Amino acid sequence: PPPIKRTRTLLLVGKMTALAKNFFSKLSLSQWVAGTSGVFSAFLLYQGFKKVFPSYLSFKAAGDSKVVVISGCDTGFGNLLAKRLDKDGYEVIALCLTENGCRELSASCSKRVQVHQFDISKQEDIDELKKVLTAQQRKIWALVNNAGIARTAHIEATSMEAFRQTMEVNLFGHIAITQALLPLISRGGRIVNMASVAGRISAAMMCSYSCSKFAMQAFSDCLRRELNVFGINVSTIAPGFMKTPIIANQTDRLRAMWDAVPRETYDRYGKEFIENLFNRIPNLDAIAEDPQMVVQAYVHAIGAKTPQSRYQVGRSAPFIVWFSMLPDSITDGLMRMTRSPILPVAARL
Repeated sequence: PPPIKRTRTLLLVGKMTALAKNFFSKLSLSQWVAGTSGVFSAFLLYQGFKKVFPSYLSFKAAGDSKVVVISGCDTGFGNLLAKRLDKDGYEVIALCLTENGCRELSASCSKRVQVHQFDISKQEDIDELKKVLTAQQRKIWALVNNAGIARTAHIEATSMEAFRQTMEVNLFGHIAITQALLPLISRGGRIVNMASVAGRISAAMMCSYSCSKFAMQAFSDCLRRELNVFGINVSTIAPGFMKTPIIANQTDRLRAMWDAVPRETYDRYGKEFIENLFNRIPNLDAIAEDPQMVVQAYVHAIGAKTPQSRYQVGRSAPFIVWFSMLPDSITDGLMRMTRSPILPVAARL
């Protein structure tokens, strides 16, 4: 801004700061407590209102004019969301990695759902999608960056190829498709990114996945602050543990990763320790929750009049977010309490 305007702005900020400091310095302790309690109570009331009366804060978009692009529709959240939006009357561009995924989804949806075989890690697929949508003169209401993979293992058992593939699918692919399709997104439209509570705190064996989700959260925050000038809303979905194929197939993937490590690495940990890892993974099924909770968050982010910037989904999500705010000494200590009593061979020496 011009120097005079900038000076006036700084003077105004200075005056407001002085007034606020003067006001708060005169408050007694009881007034501070009452004021803080009032603000906190109002916040809880608003959150409760949103839970009990969500219809007052949402609208149902007209299906004949709302196009939603969703990646990762073979299984899981993307598959469920495509079917839900089809029933709600949206036009859906569903992106599936495999031919089987394309066939299954096409067979179970109406003609409102266009299914494309698509690899989000390939720039040529992204360019072709943009070319098709541009030729059709389609304006996008919402882009849902849902595709994702999980490669969970100790860092020593995770190959650099697995690290790169995870980042390519969970982050770089979403950045690339967002860059490509941004010119086609309507004013007032939506970009909804799949993050995770693993993007708030990183646990053992979650390194590659957490790295991608921390980065996805940063991308979403930056994107939201850049695009608000265009009237485009950016939301982030951060689920806890959900019953999806990512959870269901972890044992097989973990076993394959350990089978591929050098012999000296395997011996450092030992067969007893590694086999115990495989036995502990099924415990995740006991705490995994209904994936329809995530679908509902997606639907709200896509169609709500005032979408939230962040959706923490599932009973475990708020606890994990709170857990991430504790001092490292407490967090690390509590995580050690959940660790298996069976130690790696090299840690017993």
